[in-house]
Amino acid sequence: MTALQAARESGKPVEVADQRTETSEVFANPSGTLTLRQHLRPVWAKVDGHWQQADGTLRPNADGTISPNAATFGMTFSGGGAGPLATMVKDGKTLTLTWPEPLPAPVVDGNTATYAEVLPGVDLKVIADVDGFVDHLVVKTREAGLNPKLRTLDFGMTGQGLAVEPDAAGGITAKDPSGAPVFQAPVPRMWDSSTTSAGAAKAKAFTDTAGQGGGQAESAPLRNVGMAAQVTGDRLRILPDASMLDDPSTVYPVTIDPVFNDGYKNHWAVAYKRTGYASISDTAYYDGGNKIGSESPPEARVGHESDSGGTARSYFQMNTDGLQGSTILSATFNVFNTYSWSCTKADVQLGFTGVISSTTTWNNQPSWSQTLQTKSFAHGWSTSCPDAGEDFSNAALVDAVQTVADKNANNITLGLRAGDEGSSTGWKRFRVNSTNPVLEVTYNHTPKVVSKAAFRGAWNNNSSDDPITCNNDPATWPVVGNTSVALTAKVSDPDGGNVTGKFKVWQAGGSDVATPSDTVSSGGTASVSVSSGTFKDGLGYRWTVQAADGTVTTGGSGDCGFAIDKTAPAKPTVAATDGHPLDVAEVAARKARTVKFTSTDAHMAGFCYTLNQPLSVGGGTCANGTWVAATSGTATVTIYPPRWPNNRLHVVAIDTAGNVSPYNGSASAIDSNTTLIVTAAPEFVQDPDGGVSGDRDGDLNGDGYADLYAIDSTNHLRFYKGGSNGAVQFGKTYGTGWGGALLAHRGDLIGPESGMGKDGYEDTFARLSDHKLWLYPGDGLGEPLYSGRRELKHPGGGDWSAVTGLAAPGNIDNQAGVDLIVNEGGKLLLYTGTATGPLATATNGELATPQTIGTSGWSSYDVITPGDVTPDVTGDGAADDNNAPDVIARNRSTGEVWIYPGYYDTTTGAFALGARRAYGPGGWTPANRPSFTTSGNVQGTVVTVDGGVRFQPTAGLETPDIWSTMPGGTDNTGVLLIYFCTSVDRGPVATVGSAAWTSVISAIF
Repeated sequence: MTALQAARESGKPVEVADQRTETSEVFANPSGTLTLRQHLRPVWAKVDGHWQQADGTLRPNADGTISPNAATFGMTFSGGGAGPLATMVKDGKTLTLTWPEPLPAPVVDGNTATYAEVLPGVDLKVIADVDGFVDHLVVKTREAGLNPKLRTLDFGMTGQGLAVEPDAAGGITAKDPSGAPVFQAPVPRMWDSSTTSAGAAKAKAFTDTAGQGGGQAESAPLRNVGMAAQVTGDRLRILPDASMLDDPSTVYPVTIDPVFNDGYKNHWAVAYKRTGYASISDTAYYDGGNKIGSESPPEARVGHESDSGGTARSYFQMNTDGLQGSTILSATFNVFNTYSWSCTKADVQLGFTGVISSTTTWNNQPSWSQTLQTKSFAHGWSTSCPDAGEDFSNAALVDAVQTVADKNANNITLGLRAGDEGSSTGWKRFRVNSTNPVLEVTYNHTPKVVSKAAFRGAWNNNSSDDPITCNNDPATWPVVGNTSVALTAKVSDPDGGNVTGKFKVWQAGGSDVATPSDTVSSGGTASVSVSSGTFKDGLGYRWTVQAADGTVTTGGSGDCGFAIDKTAPAKPTVAATDGHPLDVAEVAARKARTVKFTSTDAHMAGFCYTLNQPLSVGGGTCANGTWVAATSGTATVTIYPPRWPNNRLHVVAIDTAGNVSPYNGSASAIDSNTTLIVTAAPEFVQDPDGGVSGDRDGDLNGDGYADLYAIDSTNHLRFYKGGSNGAVQFGKTYGTGWGGALLAHRGDLIGPESGMGKDGYEDTFARLSDHKLWLYPGDGLGEPLYSGRRELKHPGGGDWSAVTGLAAPGNIDNQAGVDLIVNEGGKLLLYTGTATGPLATATNGELATPQTIGTSGWSSYDVITPGDVTPDVTGDGAADDNNAPDVIARNRSTGEVWIYPGYYDTTTGAFALGARRAYGPGGWTPANRPSFTTSGNVQGTVVTVDGGVRFQPTAGLETPDIWSTMPGGTDNTGVLLIYFCTSVDRGPVATVGSAAWTSVISAIF
């Protein structure tokens, strides 16, 4: 569940956990908006992969060192001894700082570790924060200040994965190899303990006042100067101001103050001036660096303090990353007033300012672009006005944050100043820690329409969808027919959550006709359907869509238009254009016929037609037919009517709107929806002996040559036209769902319709993945006809799941009819054919009980039946004159190939297999020869003899041949081979297919 969903269900804000940073949290609100709570200083620290409250309190480590409880990066300080003073680790980069001498064991108090007497009269204090530390060298006496070692301070400093170098402001920066700053140290400074006498007196007066904590007076040191910092090799050299150390008026202790941090995401600065001390106006008080008063940690301040003569303004750079492109709904800037001059309220102005940097001083302040709000308050003087927070929040602040968001900026800088900088009444100090200041912004990113589309009919998000092109020009609008229209839009919201697609449809030049909507998760696709009854024939309509998140709605995504046409084209007329009437048997079946389709419609697209099967034209698509585009309402096509004597041509006209001419889908009736085409008997290629009873065995398209079926990796059935000497050429792809099928074809068993007898065309047996056995009638042109297929019932009522192979031997049992061999359950079974065509059937409709011709062990063999290969049954060399077909089998485990001579038992006349013998060398494992098949003899050509067409074998090469696939080839995707077999061997081999026969083809038949 997303945070927005949880907030909506609970009615309470829920943090968006993955957007938490060291200084910010983001909350999802029940209204669907988000709130950024951006703190100036780190609130969180990720320790060992888990967020913890940031905490600079020092704790001991197991190795004797000390570290903050929860810092934004790794910091380790010395526990005493010769090791490093401080080690900082961030993003795999390390910066180490070392004191020149071994250090004493520190005294730890909260976040401060004091190393006493690192030099005589000099203490070293490390003050830890959650994102850096301050290194105070406290020179306690004037005598200690005379030590020559204080004139040049040499710290050892090394960086791993870092380049340490001075920066333009006079500090140092440690950068990674890309040049990005990892650690920073601003200009080091030193100050003494001098304050104005008036300030000190007032501080004492505060202390003596009942109920006061004391020390509220301005007590800034009079001397506060910068020091030079030099980086040389592995040394950081700091040069304290010798004149300050030696000046008799310097008030000791003197503090020397290097600061190290990783650079805040947010920054703050105090611009400060002091009467009589010109250098103070050029002093940078940036990110808590340098000291103005005695407070610890440093605080921001505003206004004029008359006792010290100091005047201050404060600036805060707040991170606004994530607000880019959003709509700002509210904004609050909260500050916590810790001290005021008195309980008398005084004005404080909040300003929208220019940027700040480490060079920001009183004399180098950012521009004060706009005063956003003025509030009058006083907190922190006494129990009558205790310290408290103040919220700045108004429309001007919202506008300022909106300006920053619109500019895609990463931060906004806000300033505080007293309304009257000449009166001490306006003097105030403000806390700067992990909770204050904080900028809280409630915002909402505008959702957007990523893309949109329209479709005729239903939207299924697949290839069946019929898109309507988005077009805004009425002259070229796409046309929609008498169908519903689906509208979709992918919508998203940078804030996540749910987004509503708000659709609008209106009549061109008129009013709205539909305003549906759909709500989805961000990044999803909203979809609606507008019913066909919404639209009127002959009119145009426009549509658009907006995205809404419950708070804001986008503008329109642009209009798309379409025209409505609900009028169907006229029923097509069909006429022969080849000089032969369609209703007279002047042209043989399978011969080319040229016909012309004609129809009328305002938006005519084309025609869809089929031969001998009904059309499927739902939704205006030509699903199972052949499509031809119309020109001026007509189209001329060439067809090959395969049946005889009668064919039925189904044709409809379809316009661009998807309207279909009148059609009742009749499968058999000769009515106004079909055209009868009468044909003469087909011309069959004669066998070598001159016999004509249909197409030759293995010939699927009637050209006289044996053909191939193949199943490809997409489960389609492919037809390959055979040619002379085993050549093949891809013909056509038929349907899907053929994956894992077992096929066999040789001979004519049935016609294309129930009750029809044999038609002379080769048919196909198929055991499909449904474990059923089917007989597909061939159409005489290479296609197994799904519409006329018939199921062959398994004897005993079972299924055909145990079948491992089919073989179509033609007539193998010496009885009338085409037979089938089934390799099932380890046995080789022969199902006999009948004189009328189909396989023999029992009275219950199941196939008749088969003859077992192989009793056991056949499950590991692949079987083909090429015909009569060898005339020798017994192996004694005597001629065998019964011409019985043989069986060739490949042992899948060993790759051995065997021939089983067929013969007819002299007593019973039944077909039987003789003793096997090796048929050529082994090596035909499935890895080497994945698939093989035969359709008889392929060595020869089709010739015209005595006025007829005949297959003429090459002299002396009448033996059946074998196709096989083999891995390899020039592109390593497999080849197709033809083996020219002999009576004793698989003979010479030739390549007839050069690519994709194992990478694409899974089986051949």
